[in-house]
Amino acid sequence: MSKIDDLLSFDPLAAAEGLTGERMGESLNDETAALGLLFACTHSKMKRDALHEVGDTTYGDSLARYLSILDRLGFEQVLADEWPSSHNGVIETFFVFAHRDGLLLSFDTFRGNTVNAAKVSYNWMPKVDDWRNVRSSGHMNDGVWVGYHDAREALCHNLMKLRNRGEFVCPWIEQPFLWLLHYDDTKQPNYDYAAITSERISRLPQWVRDFISPAAQDAEGRTP
Repeated sequence: MSKIDDLLSFDPLAAAEGLTGERMGESLNDETAALGLLFACTHSKMKRDALHEVGDTTYGDSLARYLSILDRLGFEQVLADEWPSSHNGVIETFFVFAHRDGLLLSFDTFRGNTVNAAKVSYNWMPKVDDWRNVRSSGHMNDGVWVGYHDAREALCHNLMKLRNRGEFVCPWIEQPFLWLLHYDDTKQPNYDYAAITSERISRLPQWVRDFISPAAQDAEGRTP
C-alpha cells in the first residue's frame, strides 16, 4: 500500500485502543479517549498535508481549489443551481460535473466557498483479481461494479486506483443510486428526493443523460 493508502485507512481510535488495551469510554477524561484524540489531530494534519502535496482533494477544500482539481481531472460542469442558505442567507450552489469516461459527480457548497458533501458515481469493470480494496459502496451486475465514492477526500487517488485496476463503463449498464439534492432540499416538508433528482437530471446535457441511462435490461435486471 502507498503512503496515501496507509493514511486513509488509519483509524486513530482503534490505534489508541490497541495501545492501551482498553475500549474508549464515554468520558473524555479516560486515557484511551485522550490518546485517540491526540492521534486523530495528528493524523488529520498528516493526511491533509500529504494530499495537498500531491494536489489531491481534502475535507473542507475551498470551492476554488476543488474546481481547479476537477478541471485537471477532465470533469465538465453540467449543472449549477444557486439558492439562499436557510442558515444565513448566503448564496450556496449545488453543482453537477460529468466526465466523458462515464463519471457523474455532484456536490454542494457551505458558506458559499467551501465544499460540503460530494459524491462521484460510476460503472466500473475490474481487470485484475485483487480489486476489492479500490471500490467503495455499490454492487456487482454482470461483472460490472455499480457504485460510488465519497468525492470530498482523495478523489484523484481513488480514481487513479480504479483506472489502474479496471476501466469505467460508459454508457452505464445500471444507474447507481443517485441523490442530486443539496442540504436545504431535505429541509422542505414532504420533499420528494426522486422527483428532485429526476428534475435535475432532465436539465443535464444530452450526452450526460445518454450515458447515465441504463441500457435495455431483461426482466432480471441484466443487460441482454
